[in-house]
This record gives sequence, C-alpha cells and structure tokens, in this order.
Amino acid sequence: MLENKDWFKKASVIFLHAPGFNKTLFLSQSKSLSSYAHKVKSIDFKSTKASFQEAKELVQKLTEVHYYFN
Repeated sequence: MLENKDWFKKASVIFLHAPGFNKTLFLSQSKSLSSYAHKVKSIDFKSTKASFQEAKELVQKLTEVHYYFN
C-alpha cells in the first residue's frame, strides 16, 4: 500500500470492494486508506470466488455508461 501512496493522492475516486467487516480493515483510524476515506466509493459486486472472468465483469461495471431518458 505504501508504494501506491502517490496514486492515492492523485486519485479523485478510489473504488473498494471489501464487504462487511473487511472494509474496516482499510478505513478505520490509523489504517492505510483512512486519510483518503472521503475518496472511497464502495462497489456492490457479488462474487463467489475471485476469477479472471469476475475481474473482467467488474471492470466493465466500472467503465460502462448508462443513459436514461424521460
């Protein structure tokens, strides 16, 4: 995490997939992302087992744009 500190400073948004208690491991006081908590956005992504296919689906979810017209 320390090697990526410069990237965290430059980022406008940090996407984090850490459901439940796992999120506190990153965001509680004195933890690695606590000073960037205002930039952290949670990702609602249900996964059973981490795989390359699920990683591709996650990237697609983060980069696609939906337009809704009234």
